[in-house]
Amino acid sequence: MAARSHAVAQGVILGAMGEAPCNYVDCRDIGDVAAAVLTRPDIPGGTHVLTGPEAVSHPELAGRLSVLTGHPIRYVDLAPDELRDHLVRRARMPGWLADHVTEIQQLAVARTEYPTDDVARILGRPARTLDAFLREHRDRFRR
Repeated sequence: MAARSHAVAQGVILGAMGEAPCNYVDCRDIGDVAAAVLTRPDIPGGTHVLTGPEAVSHPELAGRLSVLTGHPIRYVDLAPDELRDHLVRRARMPGWLADHVTEIQQLAVARTEYPTDDVARILGRPARTLDAFLREHRDRFRR
């Protein structure tokens, strides 16, 4: 049986990003790009910024999960220190990782994220969408 999502079980997504959009990328796209870069000499070296086809805010993500599951899920925006404290005390995350998660969320607030076409350009097909990922893994989001 699939583990259930904390967001669905609690009906809440916690974060410290306000309305800032976040680039989500399917891990399978990351693997496909890595394999292509390592095996195809026609792909130039350098930095490739891998994202999905859209940047989505946490409130938007909560809305999509609500529709997918048929249960209300809301986003609760916390101060960065509150999020870090929650991640360490309640989610039992190591302090170094909670620091990292909080820092990444604050970077998204400070510097707006935009999707790139690097996945599509390298693979010759569109990046997988967040909605497709959520549908494929809907069993993880059941109560």
